[in-house]
Amino acid sequence: QWQENGLLLVYRSARDFEAYESSVSELRSEFEIQIDRYDAEQVCKLEPMLREDLAGGWHFPGDAHLSPVKLLAQLRSDIQGAGGAIREQTGIQELTFDGDRLSSIRTGSGERFVADAFIFTTGAEAASLGRQLGLDLPVVPGKGYSVTIDCADGMPVTPMIFEDDHVAVTPLGDSFRIGSTMQLTGFSRSIPPQRIELLKRSARRHLRSPLPKGPETQWSGWRPMMPDGIPCIGRSPRAANAFVAAGNGMIGMATGPATGKLAAELALSLVPHLDPHPYRAS
Repeated sequence: QWQENGLLLVYRSARDFEAYESSVSELRSEFEIQIDRYDAEQVCKLEPMLREDLAGGWHFPGDAHLSPVKLLAQLRSDIQGAGGAIREQTGIQELTFDGDRLSSIRTGSGERFVADAFIFTTGAEAASLGRQLGLDLPVVPGKGYSVTIDCADGMPVTPMIFEDDHVAVTPLGDSFRIGSTMQLTGFSRSIPPQRIELLKRSARRHLRSPLPKGPETQWSGWRPMMPDGIPCIGRSPRAANAFVAAGNGMIGMATGPATGKLAAELALSLVPHLDPHPYRAS
């Protein structure tokens, strides 16, 4: 479901809409990113499903979006097709070291895995294993919520962020997703009904049509947040053959390919394609 429909930042507040101009100038000059301005009447022509009482929007035509679930299903198929094995719902119970090397890991099912190198991509839970690897990783879970409605009739075709509420809406083929919020509440997977209602309320404030009545899926997840927003990608000080790659925050989909490439280069002692120093795990 890869779609190149751009990204639209939508504003109800005229003051905030105008204030974003300074950020637009910086993005254009420093990063050569195309950003188009749409005033109130114009933004409704770009995305007819928006209400007419909005201040305007800033459109990033170079952005694209996809279905994370379908991407992961394809990656799983590719890994298994290449001879890789996947163990689901399996925690790591023990790390075994031999001098300055990690010799094996044991899982909750009792299996022991031996390898030349290990890369730990443990997301928001990176701090726990990091301590065993000699690292103090300040990765914490930033909890977010979404609701996916299994019907996209009358919904926008452009991915948007309603900037006044910090709520994102994403068309996903035959379904439609509304997501947002950032809670630093630890490792909780609860989904309070009021959180889902806040998402829907924001959509109603911005969209011309009522939300579809189709079946819906409510979800919560943990973003791996870092205090400075820079991920940890590097070698463990305790084991020369153990590496971590975690802390990509809210842009894991965008930064995942480069993170994976850098982690592989470090594990294989190849020349990195970018300077690894800012991301070092130490």
